Amino acid sequence: MASQEPQEIVQYKRRVIGISWLLASVAGLIFLIFSKWNWTIGIFIGQCLGSLNFSMLCKQTSKLAVVDSDKAKGFMISGHWVRYIILGVVIYFAYTKETISFIGFLIGFSLFYVAIFWDGIFGIKEKKIK
Repeated sequence: MASQEPQEIVQYKRRVIGISWLLASVAGLIFLIFSKWNWTIGIFIGQCLGSLNFSMLCKQTSKLAVVDSDKAKGFMISGHWVRYIILGVVIYFAYTKETISFIGFLIGFSLFYVAIFWDGIFGIKEKKIK
């Protein structure tokens, strides 16, 4: 039985992913202006990994609401293993390839968390105004 994500989670996920891609695009363009291709590639790979990680985490936590409490622990652990294996493989790939700036990768991955922080600050203001 497939479970639907609640509408609030879907809206939040879209908003945060949109903000993070906007930030990554601006950062990527700045590095492209200075002809830093490897930094731009690192930023976008880090952003892709951050988006994937966040999407998988949202999907996993929304499914957790419909899983029996006895199965919930195993469900969470199995989901974490999959995410961490994907994270580990991509981080290793980004670290070992010279064509990708690892610092740019870390910047791209961190921009996703900046977007969450940004949405938290400005999302609260929007809710107070309404």
